[in-house]
Amino acid sequence: MKHIALAALLACTLAPAPALPARVEPPAGAYARLIRTHAPALVTLKFVLEAPAEFGAGEQEMEASGVMVEKDGLVLAANSQFGGMIAMMGGPTPAIKNIRVLIGDDTKGVEATLTARDRELDLAWIRIATPDEAGYAHLDLEASADAGVGDRIHMVSRMGKFFDRAPLVTEAAVGGVTAKPRRLLVPNGFLLQFGMPVFGESGRLVGITVIQSPSEEDQDDSSSGMMGETDSLRGLILPASEVLAATARAKETAAAPTPTPTPTPPPAP
Repeated sequence: MKHIALAALLACTLAPAPALPARVEPPAGAYARLIRTHAPALVTLKFVLEAPAEFGAGEQEMEASGVMVEKDGLVLAANSQFGGMIAMMGGPTPAIKNIRVLIGDDTKGVEATLTARDRELDLAWIRIATPDEAGYAHLDLEASADAGVGDRIHMVSRMGKFFDRAPLVTEAAVGGVTAKPRRLLVPNGFLLQFGMPVFGESGRLVGITVIQSPSEEDQDDSSSGMMGETDSLRGLILPASEVLAATARAKETAAAPTPTPTPTPPPAP
């Protein structure tokens, strides 16, 4: 039942976003500059998801969006778009295989592996198996800025395959800031693409769009109700400083050697 309710809430989020307040128009070429600077780092991820029985069972070919965050082929994506949504709806985390990263106009993709997940932050990291020696256009996570209530923000993303993955700038404003479960910027509209970079008016990175889903205990709290679920699905912004720190942890985890299993001692005579 939980996944049915969550699907209904997702449909609710497709309602028109509230109108933005009157403002001064951005400088001519500001959107084009964002696209020119940051769209080359956006990639498409193709993969096969092994769905559990309660979610259709079998293998499903999937697509998700991601952003290159290091020159040598490290891609950041939203964990919810990489099978994590099933876990959010109460199911097991599905296995992911046959990952390919499509860069630019490439339609074939290059092989990659899922190296780490952070389920609480809704982040996943994917690394290209054999990166191009010339490197890749990437988003600099350290070139960031903070944002507060009332500040204008711009998400850079790509449309779907039907629209030839055209780059797109979506504008909103910071309508609020949460303290729990962590600091998150809340847009005053719906940013419905997750794992995408959001920039401030200075053009510097503000954060990455994510889903923050309540725990099982919080979901069972009737006082939170449907509104709490809707809030969690609106596309919140995890600050760039948190993304940078999480990426450093993910790299350490991926680089750590796999522990050698301790052999089982023989039974006593």
